Amino acid sequence: MAEPDAAPMSASSGNILVFRGWGADKPGICQAFLGIVVEHQSEVLDMAQFLLGGGLMFTFVLKVADQSSIGLMKSLTSCAREQGLQLNFHFPDAGEVPEAEGGNEAVISVVSASMITPALMFDIDKVLWGHGCVVLEIEHRSDNMKEHNNEYNKVQIRIRCPVGLRLASLMMGPAGGEVEGLQKVAWEHGGEVTARWWDAMNRPNGKSLVVFGLSNVLCPDDVLDLVLREAGVDPASVKSESSQPGAEESAKLAMLKGHSTQLVRKVIDQLAFTPGAKVVCSAMKRLGCRLAILTNTGMREVAEHVKSQLGFDYVICRDVEVEDGCFTGRYMGELSDVKFRKADLLKLMAEREGVDYRNVITVGEPLTGLKAANARLMLETFGPFVFFNSTKMPDLTIVLYLLGFSGSDVRALRKRRWDDGPGMPEPSGSAVPPTPASKRFMVQVSAQNRSSGQLQRIFHPLAPLRQDVQLTTVRQCSLQDGGMCLGLDLTVQKDHPDAVVKELVYTCQKEGFAIMDVNDSAKDFNWQLRYQNRYVVTLVQKPNISSTSLSEVMSVFGSKGINIIKIERLSSRDIASLQFTVSLPDSLSSDEFSRHL
Repeated sequence: MAEPDAAPMSASSGNILVFRGWGADKPGICQAFLGIVVEHQSEVLDMAQFLLGGGLMFTFVLKVADQSSIGLMKSLTSCAREQGLQLNFHFPDAGEVPEAEGGNEAVISVVSASMITPALMFDIDKVLWGHGCVVLEIEHRSDNMKEHNNEYNKVQIRIRCPVGLRLASLMMGPAGGEVEGLQKVAWEHGGEVTARWWDAMNRPNGKSLVVFGLSNVLCPDDVLDLVLREAGVDPASVKSESSQPGAEESAKLAMLKGHSTQLVRKVIDQLAFTPGAKVVCSAMKRLGCRLAILTNTGMREVAEHVKSQLGFDYVICRDVEVEDGCFTGRYMGELSDVKFRKADLLKLMAEREGVDYRNVITVGEPLTGLKAANARLMLETFGPFVFFNSTKMPDLTIVLYLLGFSGSDVRALRKRRWDDGPGMPEPSGSAVPPTPASKRFMVQVSAQNRSSGQLQRIFHPLAPLRQDVQLTTVRQCSLQDGGMCLGLDLTVQKDHPDAVVKELVYTCQKEGFAIMDVNDSAKDFNWQLRYQNRYVVTLVQKPNISSTSLSEVMSVFGSKGINIIKIERLSSRDIASLQFTVSLPDSLSSDEFSRHL
């Protein structure tokens, strides 16, 4: 434990004190420290906390009275000893405390059926560094781990972007540039990614339009191929001499010339939905979103059937020509200069519903067949584009993870769907079994400032090891003093695992990072208990939340045995708004908790 330095704080420090602590988690820790802060008449400028594998990491930024810094530090150190925690202190120089930061903030969601690896995080940060972005926060909740939800691993990264940066450049890479895009990097690691501007809302709001594809999205097969098979035609045998968008569909449709349209009815009678489709559509409807199907297959009857079964509001589909109950093999109104303009149709639907273009979410492969310039325009005009193809992904519920839902949310939605009607009570995936020879480490890293490319520098020695090193958990928080804390729960599946971690520690120290703690005593904990009675408390006070107010709230938490899972600042600058994620004991109801607050 770092002892307080006897030297008084210099005037250049601006009376700012930062202290960081870590150790075993239990209720009442924040209450104990805040009581000391109030006693010494200090002001809380910022605070953050997160859990890592059952352990606790927290940071306070304080404004300290001129002559009270040493007494405050001694009291905090004594409190840490009583709580069984480690503590260190830092006085930032005046030049270290940043002014208001420019640029925009964005949120990146990375979801993978495989493990999250340092190699993946390294490559993602390489893209962010290439665009001048700085990582502010990394969230990797316990229920967003495949070992717990049996579906996917999900990491959410909040970043600060330079003024003028477009999300299209982040996703696809800059036009004509050498920097890769996030989409390509995610695919190289077997994952999916979405990016959106940060607005403190994790999920789509009720005033959103969600547009799904039909073939290989809501349905696990190409609908036109299903009709061809009913006609006795092998879709793989159909070739198109043209490389123009839509040429393959036109060639397939031509093979149906003369066949009865009753084939479509046969397809509908046997039609299956992609696993997870009912859960996803039900969740979007419950949020108040409008749902649309956008397809160019021409099989309107199939699309209308899907619309009625899944509760959609719109179907936009090309029509096919029919004469005397048989296909002519052509689309209606087909002319060489008429094309299926996705962007125009999305705009029309949005305007009809009064939905901002940024709240138009597309699911499927809407950019397929578009020129690069048009694809960028789509990305810059509309909201998140969620790539999905059933030939590559087994379950549509990955869409919920990519749009901000957590594993607990998805689990509850599955259960509700099962209770309401047909559905899956549990995910179809399976947890990744542990490797007997693996060794697990907890590593805590901090820096006095944030800069672009920090994750690259930290993960540099681990990236070449690929799947041999996996991130069971990764979390990062940032503070107003400009610093950051990063917690890693690493599993090394390689010979000499201690040597791997020693190289990580050496690299971090060489790069100027502080290693707060390294240990191999990580213990599994019952994550479900943490989420059974999980609530979010938002505290707002203008112009700033006082230390007294914070102390009183913490006293309520401590007296009722409420455990704090996470603390994060919602206000962009001053500490005017804080959000606490807490776990209530079984003996305390949410109504009683609200009354005490």
